[in-house]
Amino acid sequence: MTPHSPVIRMVKQRHKTDCGVATLAMLTGVTYEEALLAIKLPRVLTEGVQLRVVRDASRKLGKPLVLHRTIDPDNDTGILGVVADTWDFEHLVILKDGIIIDGQDTSIWDFDSYMAAHKARAVSLLALKEDA
Repeated sequence: MTPHSPVIRMVKQRHKTDCGVATLAMLTGVTYEEALLAIKLPRVLTEGVQLRVVRDASRKLGKPLVLHRTIDPDNDTGILGVVADTWDFEHLVILKDGIIIDGQDTSIWDFDSYMAAHKARAVSLLALKEDA
């Protein structure tokens, strides 16, 4: 179970591959621009970024995130890495207590419905560090 249950402000993706920017902004409460500057990689807008880059950027923002491979969808809150056989990328969404917030289209789903609709599976979670 993650220690914090922050209020999540919706931040829409502006490009196809900037889910890392949008989710970082949503979870840490910063603006899209602040998250983009913290990630500091121009390719994020065309190629996306790995979770470790998002984790490193969160430290720059003073809101460290820790990686979890075990996920409790009903109780965890964080940036969720999701993959599907039909996707050629790992997509990042917000998981908050059983709810998925997808910055790509600003949709809100319950966890099971999102996974079923996209034939997806969760692979990892970046959660706010307990001592932050």
